[in-house]
Amino acid sequence: MRAFSQTWLLWGGLLLLSAGGVFWGVMQGASKQNRPAGFQSHQLQLDVVSTYIKDKQFSRALRLLESMLKKRPRWPEALLLLRQVKFELGNEQLLRKAIALKVKKKWKKSFRAFGKVSASSLWRTRAIQEREDILVRLNAYARVELAAKNLQKAVMYNLLLLELFPQHRDAEKRQDELLKIIESTHQKSAHKQLSALINKEKRRRKIRHRRRRKRKRFRSHKKLIRLMAPKVRAPVARPVKKVVTKTYPTLRPPVRRRLNWNKYCRGLYNSGRLRRARYCYKELLDRNEKHAVAHYMLGSIYTRLGYCSQHGSPRFDMRLCVKANDHFKRFVTLDPTNPTARKLRRILRMK
Repeated sequence: MRAFSQTWLLWGGLLLLSAGGVFWGVMQGASKQNRPAGFQSHQLQLDVVSTYIKDKQFSRALRLLESMLKKRPRWPEALLLLRQVKFELGNEQLLRKAIALKVKKKWKKSFRAFGKVSASSLWRTRAIQEREDILVRLNAYARVELAAKNLQKAVMYNLLLLELFPQHRDAEKRQDELLKIIESTHQKSAHKQLSALINKEKRRRKIRHRRRRKRKRFRSHKKLIRLMAPKVRAPVARPVKKVVTKTYPTLRPPVRRRLNWNKYCRGLYNSGRLRRARYCYKELLDRNEKHAVAHYMLGSIYTRLGYCSQHGSPRFDMRLCVKANDHFKRFVTLDPTNPTARKLRRILRMK
């Protein structure tokens, strides 16, 4: 009986396993049928774009993404990749400008330009390497010029190195050495340069000479001698002067001018005082909640304060960008016929 029961248990387990396998296969087939047409091809395209981004071939990735988005304009994965590619292309352009400045030996400008490359960019490591290379070159130039006893150039390179990287140990030691050499040899020009730049003394103001008047050319005002006599004209009687009696206007009471809030706030915005302009437009909205222009201007102020156009920037503030989006939507609903509202509707993807 025991052997019989064991065989039954074995056969039952095998039947259950086979039924489970059949059920799993049916479910997999159904899930594959539910997938949209061309799912595998779309996934392959996204994989190709991601490989281009890893290899830093951003122009190829941009072309492929643009062709993909023409077929499917609201593809979320492709839109995210497009934003990343555009961000990296902007940083690549900054890096190229900095390299061009470095080739021209404009060390300070190129050093600062390499620092503008975003920390979240793939080009950041290259920018850091280039900055280190600039420091190494300046250190080598200063060392060579000091060995050749060309003190003017040695001072110049050493000061530039300290300005770019103040904690440089070799430059600090070389600075003390240069000061000792200059004090011992009494070289005035180099000593003046060091005292003005290292010790940060106030430079003398340039004396501007007063503008001198330009001498006018002497011209004779003699009348031209005419060959022919002028025509004799008949005498004309002088016009009789009319006696005009003065009339004094009646005094009117002073009219109290009302402040044009929109004009006042716009002036603040144009002069770059964004925070005061924000408070001004908020007060304008307190007076009239359906003021469309105030909503539009608040949206533009929040985009500038939150650095919404620079997504990878460390100053990027998502909270302010959301506020800007809300104000732009309110402007579109209040004034839908405005041409700027039509453009905003496309950007915000509103119906």
